[in-house]
Amino acid sequence: MDSAVDTTVPMPEKQVGTVGKVMRKTSRLLTRSGILATMIASLLFCVLMAVAWLAVMQLLALLRTEIQLRLSSFGAILLLDGIYWLLGGVLFLLFVAPFFWGRLHLAGRVCLGESPLLREMLHYYTSWRRLGRSVLISLVLALELLIPLTLVLGAFGLSFFLYSAVFWELFLYEWVARLLLILCLVFSALFSLLVFMIASVFALSTAFAVGNEELPLSRAVALAFRRGIGRFGSVCLFTLRSLWHLLLSLCTVGVLHLLWYGHHYIISYLCLAMALDQGEKQL
Repeated sequence: MDSAVDTTVPMPEKQVGTVGKVMRKTSRLLTRSGILATMIASLLFCVLMAVAWLAVMQLLALLRTEIQLRLSSFGAILLLDGIYWLLGGVLFLLFVAPFFWGRLHLAGRVCLGESPLLREMLHYYTSWRRLGRSVLISLVLALELLIPLTLVLGAFGLSFFLYSAVFWELFLYEWVARLLLILCLVFSALFSLLVFMIASVFALSTAFAVGNEELPLSRAVALAFRRGIGRFGSVCLFTLRSLWHLLLSLCTVGVLHLLWYGHHYIISYLCLAMALDQGEKQL
């Protein structure tokens, strides 16, 4: 297997710039011979593995139900549920997530101007160390997603709590309480947008972690924060444009995502990380 892709290699000065330049570079890369077909095949393979995991979980759910019917202790039922979800998480980390990171590894080679083969998706199965790193990358990303989601849900939950437990008690008029609820929801929406933008900065850590396998994950997160905050506007613009592409994909029931935007996103994501990291010495 070829050596790991290092997406922290500085880009030529003429290729480093705005998000628009990154997007245009990605479009040029995807239109190279065979690249788009390889990326489509890699996405379909990842979807196939995810569907296979869901099928296994359904079979395990049937087995869990059969066992629960024979249990009389509530504690035993909870323990069985915990084992079920823990086993599902382990199966996902070991047999699904490595293919997604392998696809990101493949996209990294595309960013470097190469024409990788589909077998690059097996990159994280080529050694126990790489498989372990894949698991750690998945856990770090899950944490980076869980924290913002908790903050967002907490903000909206607090708004409704204040409406039902405080505003109704303090104000005699219903319209005042509802007006305050609307203001709280607007504030929560703005807060959620800010949290989402900051989370997108930390999401760059996945690109650094996959691109440089010698880089500890803690340093990948720190590097993503330094580079992302330094070019926060570029990261926000990239996130907003990606959301627009996602909306277009949803309007076509995922067809555009399969044929173009799904591959355009991960390649441009890696190209952006490379652009933000220009001039960084090898770590």
